[in-house]
Amino acid sequence: MESYPVSQKDVKSSYKLQKETFMSGHTGQSMIEICLHMSIIVFMHVFSAALRSRRVNEGYEILTFLIEFGIYYIIPLFFVTIFSSHLFFLAIILLIPIPFIWRYPKAFKTGKNLTRKVRKGLKNPLNNNNIVNNGELRSYITIHRAAVMLITCLSILAVDFRIFPRKFAKVETWGISLMDLGVGFFVFSSGVVAIKSIKKNYEKKTISFSKKLVLCFKQSYMFFVIGFIRILITKASDYPEHVTEYGVHWNFFFTLGFLSLSLVFLQFLRQYLKSYLVIIALLLICNESLTRKEHVLTYVLNASRTNLISSNKEGLFSFIGYLTIYLAGIHIGEHIFYRSLPSKKDKSITIYQYKTTLKMFLYSILYFIVYFYFLFFGKYPISRRLANLPYVSLVSACGCGAIGCNMLIEFIFYGLSSKYTDTVPLLLHSVNKHGLIVFLTANIITGLVNSLINTLEVSNIVGFLILLIHGIIISGLALIAEFKNWSLKF
Repeated sequence: MESYPVSQKDVKSSYKLQKETFMSGHTGQSMIEICLHMSIIVFMHVFSAALRSRRVNEGYEILTFLIEFGIYYIIPLFFVTIFSSHLFFLAIILLIPIPFIWRYPKAFKTGKNLTRKVRKGLKNPLNNNNIVNNGELRSYITIHRAAVMLITCLSILAVDFRIFPRKFAKVETWGISLMDLGVGFFVFSSGVVAIKSIKKNYEKKTISFSKKLVLCFKQSYMFFVIGFIRILITKASDYPEHVTEYGVHWNFFFTLGFLSLSLVFLQFLRQYLKSYLVIIALLLICNESLTRKEHVLTYVLNASRTNLISSNKEGLFSFIGYLTIYLAGIHIGEHIFYRSLPSKKDKSITIYQYKTTLKMFLYSILYFIVYFYFLFFGKYPISRRLANLPYVSLVSACGCGAIGCNMLIEFIFYGLSSKYTDTVPLLLHSVNKHGLIVFLTANIITGLVNSLINTLEVSNIVGFLILLIHGIIISGLALIAEFKNWSLKF
């Protein structure tokens, strides 16, 4: 029997098909597993707060970085790989040391160490309480955003390896997974801090609408540039793509760009509707109404990709849902950054701060009620691909709950007079401040690894080591960016 040599083109085409098949058809995981993941992330914050509030590693800067990296990158690496089937066991491991750490006395005095040196230029003065000042840094928001960023950067590369369970990968159409929730968290946390830009640039009546539009474009154009560069690279290199995620040309950077561009229009609506909650409700109704129309749903899920619109139907249709999540984040951000000054009725800062924390949990419960109502009585199940109402409400519920938990952890371990520099690990401050650099680097590393290595054939040990090196690079880069004071922001 005569054999024919296999061309390099055929090998590449076969690998691309194999990779696209590997990334398709996932059905997600149960809500119990999602809750376990969320619990572990909360326990990570508890473990970190217990160590920092007691200054267990005071004076050992390298050890401090290794502990921070271990808590916020290696632990997530374990729970998406080796411990993926033993999440409850991992949660117990995290909780066991906390009573022993608790025995150490609290120590909030910051020594003359690397952390003080690096952060001496922060806006928030060391003698100010970081909670009270409008628009200033909030430690629990920094921790939340940075943790979401690190887990996102880990997941976008880990999903290409077999060591990463398929149930954690993005669901094809119906269902929810860790990565589906992560995408929503990313958008929600971006909305939380977007309120600063809104208050600074878009609520001033002295600035004309056209000037606001130009300013908005200046803040968002970078996402579009990166999005177009990504298209050119993926098409030129014949990079494996999962087109049902956003479409043929659309990618997450375009979603981020249009979300940023929407700020000026949202503020125009706010002049008439007054409340963000009203706009959120209108968008949810609009989203659910479209999803319930059979011909719309059929088009989004099954229509042939014959033109630019149909080729990117998922990205275009899901934008309404992502915009609602973004707006939910903005609404929460307004409560945290600009409605947090104590009123005359609040006799102490303690009462006022507990009120703010309680609001986070109440909003979380509200969104959960909406989620479970539509889960049991709605026409369709949850879908990240459509970014439908159940998806929007679940992401918003978990986002509010996560921030509420971070606030509660801070009060328990640090009290109400804590300083930003006492409560936030240097690694998380750097990752949050230089988030765009970190996110871009993670995407570049993901592309390079997939171009140079057949990720489907490497062993689990090699895959784990690659992911570990990936984390070291992005964490190290964040610290370098902080030392060098680089500036490239969302």
